Amino acid sequence: MIGLHPAKETENSINSISIGFGVDSLAEAEKRLKELGVSYETTEDKTGEIAYFKDPDGTLLYFMESAIEW
Repeated sequence: MIGLHPAKETENSINSISIGFGVDSLAEAEKRLKELGVSYETTEDKTGEIAYFKDPDGTLLYFMESAIEW
C-alpha cells in the first residue's frame, strides 16, 4: 500500500508532499534503514507505527505498520 499526502501550503515545494509505504513489519524496515545508515524518527498513533525519513532530495518518506487490518 502506498499513501500520498499533500502538505499544507508551504514556500518550499520539497516539503509539499510526503510519501508513505505500508509494511508488514516496521521492525524489519527499521533494521534495513539502520543497515543503510539512514537517519529516521519513529512515532505511534491510533493508526499504527511510523518511521519517517528523507530521500536524498529532502522529500519526506515514511514506512507504516498499520494497526488497522485491511
